[in-house]
Amino acid sequence: MVAPLVMAGIGAGMGLLNNLFGSHKPQVTTDSIDQASQNEIMYRRNLARGFVGQGMNQLDPSLLAAMQGYGGYADAGRMGLAAFTDPSQMAKFQAYGNETMNPIFDRQRAQLENSYRSRAAGAQAFGVRGQMMGPDYTDINNAQTQFGIQNMDNAQKMAAMFANYGQFGLQGQQNLGQYFTERPMNWNQQAVGLLSNAYGGPLSTTHSAPNPNDSGNMFQSMLGGAMTGLSFASPAKTAAVPAASAAMSYGGFMPPPDQSWRPGNAPNPWAGY
Repeated sequence: MVAPLVMAGIGAGMGLLNNLFGSHKPQVTTDSIDQASQNEIMYRRNLARGFVGQGMNQLDPSLLAAMQGYGGYADAGRMGLAAFTDPSQMAKFQAYGNETMNPIFDRQRAQLENSYRSRAAGAQAFGVRGQMMGPDYTDINNAQTQFGIQNMDNAQKMAAMFANYGQFGLQGQQNLGQYFTERPMNWNQQAVGLLSNAYGGPLSTTHSAPNPNDSGNMFQSMLGGAMTGLSFASPAKTAAVPAASAAMSYGGFMPPPDQSWRPGNAPNPWAGY
């Protein structure tokens, strides 16, 4: 009884040692791609990191100048629209024509008056008597009136043109404003796209799997060792197999078997006759 216990203890100790000094780590394998593909992936990654690292580019100064220019068109449009409801604003569109042509009409009147005075002085010099008519400003006055009507019509056309300019300016401001608003978002989308393309594929892939040589649980190792030790213990005694029984004999003498029954061995009853 002692020997099996000893062998079981030895087996359990061997199982414990195997568990303590055995491997408990998973089995790890790594798959790598070819060198050319690695170089391509690293190029894309360096390009993406450089683009993201430098940040968004400075805003082009010409865009700010364009925004100011569109603002000028928008101001002109507001002025043109206001002229149709505010006479003082419409007068601004008429001012150039009036300030340019009114002095001309006044000069024409002065010239006509000077001409009249010259003729009157000449008549008096020659002793002409009678009352002379004063200078006739009718043609000049009519011309000035016609110009004023035409100048007003031109002012209205110019105010309408300014209103159209204002629509152009407002549309330009809207487009540039939308660009300025969406610029950071567009840059971020471009950066994310480059990064996604650069890091879309790994250079290598690592797989983990259970280690077939893992010693497993300590208790299980000891139990398995004990069972193995018991298998080397002394085998159990088995019952002796009785020897084949000896042939029955009579005092050690075994008579020969009767062979008379075989064909050809039976005695001939007719022998001797």
